[in-house]
Amino acid sequence: MQTRIIFILVKKNSFILFSLLAILTFSNFAHSSHIKNGFEALQMKDYFKAKKIMKRQLKYNPSPSGFALSIIFSRNDNPFFNLDSAYRYILISDSTWITTKERKKEKWRSYGWSKKGIDSLKRIISSQFYEIAHAKNTVIDYTSFLTRNPWALEFEKALYSRDSLAFHETVAINTSSSYKEYMDNYPKSDFFEIAEQNYFHAQFLESTGEGSLESYIEFVSNHPDSPLKYEADSMIFTFVTISNSLESFKEFVENYPTNSLIERGWEDFYQVYLFDYSKNRMDEFLQLYPLALNKSQIENDIRWYDSVMLPYQDEQLFGLMNVEGETILNPNYSFIGSIVDGLILIGENEKFGLIDRKGRVIIPTEYDAISSISNGRFIVEKNEMLGLVDRKGRVLIPCTMDDIGNLKNELVYVTENDIYFYTNYNGIKVNDQTYFDANDFRNNKAIVASENGYGVIDKGGDFILPTEFEQLKWLNDSIIAFSVNNKWGAITLSKDTLLLPKYTYIDEFIEGVALASSNDTLLYLNTLAESVFGQFFEIFPNYRAKGAFRNGTAIVSRKGKYGRINNNGDVITDIEYENLGAGTRFIPFEEEGYWGVLSLSNKELIAPEYERIEMIDERYAITTDNDSLGVINVKGVVVIPNKFQSIDFLSGDCFVVYDGQFYGLYIGSELVTGLKFLKIELLYKEFVSLTDGNGISYYDINANKIIKPQINVE
Repeated sequence: MQTRIIFILVKKNSFILFSLLAILTFSNFAHSSHIKNGFEALQMKDYFKAKKIMKRQLKYNPSPSGFALSIIFSRNDNPFFNLDSAYRYILISDSTWITTKERKKEKWRSYGWSKKGIDSLKRIISSQFYEIAHAKNTVIDYTSFLTRNPWALEFEKALYSRDSLAFHETVAINTSSSYKEYMDNYPKSDFFEIAEQNYFHAQFLESTGEGSLESYIEFVSNHPDSPLKYEADSMIFTFVTISNSLESFKEFVENYPTNSLIERGWEDFYQVYLFDYSKNRMDEFLQLYPLALNKSQIENDIRWYDSVMLPYQDEQLFGLMNVEGETILNPNYSFIGSIVDGLILIGENEKFGLIDRKGRVIIPTEYDAISSISNGRFIVEKNEMLGLVDRKGRVLIPCTMDDIGNLKNELVYVTENDIYFYTNYNGIKVNDQTYFDANDFRNNKAIVASENGYGVIDKGGDFILPTEFEQLKWLNDSIIAFSVNNKWGAITLSKDTLLLPKYTYIDEFIEGVALASSNDTLLYLNTLAESVFGQFFEIFPNYRAKGAFRNGTAIVSRKGKYGRINNNGDVITDIEYENLGAGTRFIPFEEEGYWGVLSLSNKELIAPEYERIEMIDERYAITTDNDSLGVINVKGVVVIPNKFQSIDFLSGDCFVVYDGQFYGLYIGSELVTGLKFLKIELLYKEFVSLTDGNGISYYDINANKIIKPQINVE
C-alpha cells in the first residue's frame, strides 16, 4: 500500500491527524497479520487459502508473498502447479528482498523466507526446468534454460550438453559453413578447437588430392583463411623454387605476391642475391627491386632483424622492451599490442591506432577497433560503423559500412544501409549491382540474394544460377544444394538436377560421396543419387556431425551403439560403443559413462576412466575427473594432475592452469611458474606474458627464464 502522510497544522483538526495515524498503524498490522496467516495456511498445505492471501499481499509485501506463491506453484501436489509462475514469483521475491524492511525479514524468517531460502528455491525451480530441457535434449531447449537460469546448479552441465549437441549436428553437416557457424555461435565451447580443425581439414583434402602445383594454387585461391594455407603455400614455394636459382625466386616473388611464404621468398631471394655479402650488394638489390616486401628489413637489417619487442607496463601506461628487459619505447600509451607485420597496435583514450618499430604513427589513434592486417589492409571501426584503411594509413572506405567481408578475397562484399555490393580490396566498387544478401566468394563464385530468392554469380556479377531458390548451400565447387518446402536436392551450376528435393538433409560431397538423411534412415549418395554402399544406417541425434566421412572414415550407429566404417562401407570399428568422438589420429570413446581413447586401429590407448576427454594437438588430452581438469599424453601418462578448475593449451607443450584463484604456466609436466598470476597469455611463439598486481613480465620458453622490465624512462 502506498500512503502519504498529511501534515495538518490547524490545532482543531489534531483529532483527525490522530485518527489517520491510527488507521495507518492498523493497516500495517493487518498486512502483517495476513502474511502470517498466508504462511500458516501454506504450512498446513491449504494452498487455496495461502494463494488467495498471498496474491492480495503481493502489492504490499512482494518478497514474502512472491516467495510463498513460488512455493505453491513449484509443488506438484496441488492444482496450481506451474513452473513458469513459480519462476516469475521467485524473481519478484528475489528482486524485492533488498527493499524489504529488516523487521519484516526477522519477523517472517521462521517461515523459511530468507535470502538463503529464496536462492535455494530458485535453484530448485531451475533444477525442474533443467529436467525438462534434459528430457527434450535439444539445442533450443538447453539454450532457453541457460538464458533463463544462469544461477542453476546444472548450468555447466547444460552448457556442455548444448554445445555437444550443436557440435554433433555440425559434424553431421560437415561443411565449412556449418563449422564456421558453430565457431561463431559457440566461441567458448569445449569443441571449438576440434570444429576449427575439421573446418579447415576438409577444405584441404578436397582441393589438393592430386598433389599438383595447380591443385595447391587452387586451394589457396579458394581458402585463403585456412590454417592449412601455409602447408599449401609451402608446396607452391617448393614447386616454384626447387632449382634454388635467382630466376626461380624472382618468379616466385613476382608471380605469387599473396603466398604465405612471400616474405621468406623475398628474404631467400635477397640471401641468394647476396653471394657477395656487402653493403654495396644490399644497395644494388634495393635499387633493382624498390618494391621488395623486405625493403625496410634490409635497410634495418643489422639493428632490427632478430630483435624482439615486448610490451611492458609502468603504472598505468605501456611501453616496449627488448628481451633483456631494457626499454625500447617509453610507456606513453594506455595499451600496446603485439607486432604484426612490423606494425604495433596502440591505444590512447580508448581509441586505437598503429605505430612502426621506431614509434612513428602510421594510423592515428582515432578508431574504436582495428582488425589484423590482410593484403596490407585493416578493417577499422568508428561509432559502430566499419571502414577500410591500408598500412600507410590511407582511408580506402570511410567508416560508413555495416559490414565488410573477407579481405583475403579479391572481391569483398560490403553492406551499407542493408544493401550489399562488391568492391576490390582498394575499396573501389566493381559494378553497380546490389543485393539483399551476399557472401564471400568460393572458387570465384558467390551465393547472393534478391527479392526473388537466392542465386549464384561469377566474379563479373553475371548470374550462373538465377535468384529463384528458397535456400542454397555449396556441396562442392560445382554442385549446389537447393531446398523446396524444406526438402533438399542438388543441381549443377548448369542447373542439371542431380538429386531430387526429397531429403531432409544433404551433406557436402567428399570424394564424390554425400551424407544424406530421409525420414529415419542415414545413407550415403553419389552424384547419381545412388546409395554408395547398398546399406543403410540409423539416424542418431548427432549424425550430421559424426556421420560424414573424414580421413576415409565415418561414425555410424545401429541399435543405439556406435562404430566406424571406411569409404568402402566396411565396419572398421565394431558398432558396440556407447559413443565415439571425432579424431584424425585418435578416437575418443565412451563405455559405461566414462571416456577413453582408441587408436585408428582400435587399440585402447587410454582406458575409459574419465568424465570427459578433449584431444589437444593430437599429442595431449585435457581430462575431467571429479570436476577437476588435468592433462595426459596419448599414452595415458599423466602430464598435469587433475586438480585445476581450468586448463588452456597455448602451443607446443605449454598449458595455462587455473586453481580458482590464480594462474600458472606448465611446460610439459613442470610448473615453471608459481600459481600467482592474474592472467597468462601467449604473446609470441616463444614468449608468454605473465600479469600480476605489479604489471607484466614474460616467460622465455626457449631460454627457460622470466623477463622483467628494467624501468628506465628517459
